[in-house]
Amino acid sequence: MMVSFDVTDLFTNVPTSETIHIARQELLNDNFLPHRTDMKIDAICLQSTYFQYIKEFYEQTDGLAMGSPLSPILADIFMEDFEERALSFTLVKPSFYRCFVDDIFVIWFHSHEKLPAFSEHLNSIDKRINFTMEIEEQNSLSFLDILINKQARQITTTVYRKPTHMDRYLLFQSYHPTLIKRGIIQSLNKRAETFGIRHPSKQNVK
Repeated sequence: MMVSFDVTDLFTNVPTSETIHIARQELLNDNFLPHRTDMKIDAICLQSTYFQYIKEFYEQTDGLAMGSPLSPILADIFMEDFEERALSFTLVKPSFYRCFVDDIFVIWFHSHEKLPAFSEHLNSIDKRINFTMEIEEQNSLSFLDILINKQARQITTTVYRKPTHMDRYLLFQSYHPTLIKRGIIQSLNKRAETFGIRHPSKQNVK
């Protein structure tokens, strides 16, 4: 069966001290790092995050800051280490396991009765990292922005939109950086190309 796991509020629950240690060890083990940069390994700083809310300033005491360009990279580093520990200390493992930041896609060949135990195992590793689980229904499962279907021992995919999707995107006249607004258009265009969706003007009309 196809199963997906999703971490609840990953960024704000990533332990910064532990993640800095993991990243530092990875950099220390990189023999080619001095050839790529002169930056010192101890220059990583994640513990000085401040924000303002209703004229008051606050300090974020743990977790990764939302919107920081470093946060997705460090979340990936933490999750990679987390997954290595999770899969190393379980006797019953998925036959197929792929992860994109906080979303995990699994193909489970074991019995349905053993699946809750694997979910409990994931949730037992770190008290701050909690997973929700979704099991396929009628041979279909949504994962990220695709809908995965099983048909005659084959897997096919198509675009998936949540029931709450309103076909609304960022207003181009907004004060967001132009790079972000262009990125939305480029992302939608890339998504259409990936799934082979052609513009109506380019289709043959009979």
